[in-house]
This record gives sequence, structure tokens and C-alpha cells, in this order.
Amino acid sequence: MGYYEHSLMEVADDLHERYAQLLTSVLAYMEMDESKQEEAERVVRYVISDMRNRSTEIFPHVSYHEETYLHVAAFLQVLEKKHGVLVSYKGEKLLPLSEMKSFRQLQRVVTKMFDYNVQAIDVMVLEGEWSVRFSLEEEFVPCLLNGTDIKASVDVQAKEVMWHWGREETRDDPNHHCR
Repeated sequence: MGYYEHSLMEVADDLHERYAQLLTSVLAYMEMDESKQEEAERVVRYVISDMRNRSTEIFPHVSYHEETYLHVAAFLQVLEKKHGVLVSYKGEKLLPLSEMKSFRQLQRVVTKMFDYNVQAIDVMVLEGEWSVRFSLEEEFVPCLLNGTDIKASVDVQAKEVMWHWGREETRDDPNHHCR
């Protein structure tokens, strides 16, 4: 794991374990004295929820014993709630940490879609490959991720787009195009 990913893991851990836990203890103290601010309690609960969601958005992980896995389904649920766009998901719920590069590319594509007027997003992740299908009210814009290292094939039909990524694909793939 590179420095960047390690830093993101630390930030996500701090947001969830350190700050959310700290605010939870503050909330417990406030609950001891019932005459205290009801509004403050609501704000603290919102901050805890927001920090947990942000943590999941940055680095959606769960740990089992010594192993850490990427929780793709939780990441997509947070985005669905945040943006109010239906995101359906099929595939493996948890990916091993070794799939980080694939996950980061999926993360970049899906989050970029919210910059446009997306109606719905369908995501499928199976064995190191993923595909994202989405529909737009407007026509597909030229190369959404131009200048990135994402190697993918894009299939545009009317106002529906299918973006597919697999380990073996290269920019020289004749199916890779942006319109």
C-alpha cells in the first residue's frame, strides 16, 4: 500500500474512531443532565453521522481479525443517500485490500457521475472487474476522466453509458473511446 492510501486510511480511521467516539462521549455527558440543550444533542448526532459517512466515503473498510476489506456496498449506499440518486449494486460486498487500485478507479468514476445530471447508476463488481451503467438527461460529455490513468471501455447508446474496467484492458483497446 502506497503512502497516499496509507494516509487516507489514517484519516478515515481518525474520523470514525477518534472524532466520532469523542463526540459520542460528549453526547453521553449531555444526556446525564436532561435540562441541557436539545438542539446541541441534535447537532452532535448529526456530526457523528456525518463523520461516519465521510469516513466510509474516503475509505470504506471493515476489519476481520488481521484482514482488512473494502466495503464497496457501504460506499455506494453513502453516495446514494448523499446525492439522492438511486445506486443499485451487484457483486461482491467486500473486496480484499489488494483490490485498492481497482476500487479507487471505480470510486473516481462513480463520484464523477454526480457532477452531471445522473438519473440512476448501476454498479457491478466481480473478480477484479467492474462496470458502471448510468443514464443522463443530457448527452454523454466528452471523456469524463480525460487525463487519468483509468483504462476502460465505454459504450454509449443514446443517453445511457456503460463504463467497464478490467485489469487486462489498455488505452489501445479498440473498444475504448469517449465521445
